[in-house]
Amino acid sequence: MARDLSAEARQAAVDGKVYVILFGAPDCSWCVKVRRNYLAPLNKPTAELKILAREIDIESDERLTDFAGKSISHRAFARARGVRFTPVVVFFDARGDELAESILGMASEDFYGAYLEERLITARDRTIRQPR
Repeated sequence: MARDLSAEARQAAVDGKVYVILFGAPDCSWCVKVRRNYLAPLNKPTAELKILAREIDIESDERLTDFAGKSISHRAFARARGVRFTPVVVFFDARGDELAESILGMASEDFYGAYLEERLITARDRTIRQPR
C-alpha cells in the first residue's frame, strides 16, 4: 500500500524505476489480476522494465502523504485524482505528474500486458529525459 507518495516517487526516480500506482479496492477481482499477473512480476529485480508499484485503496480512510507532502486518506486522494472505479493504473514522475496515459479497467486480459508495457516504456522514456 502507498504510504508516502512523494518519498516513494523520488526513490523510484533515483533507482531508475517508473512509479506506478494501482488504484484498487478490496472486493475488486480485476485488481487482484492486475496486481498478481502484471505488476508483481515487474516489481522483481530481474524485470526488464523496472517499476516501483504501490496501491491506493479507493475505499480506505487510511492516511498517506501525497506528492505535496500533505496527509490525506487513500479515498480522498483517489477522488481528487478523479478515480471512481477500479482497477486504474497510473504512471507518475517524482513530482506527481503523470508520465503516460492511465490504464482504466481491464477490457481485455489478452491485451492488458501489451497496454501496460507500452505505457511503461513511454513513462520510462519521459523519466529519462527529465532533469533530476
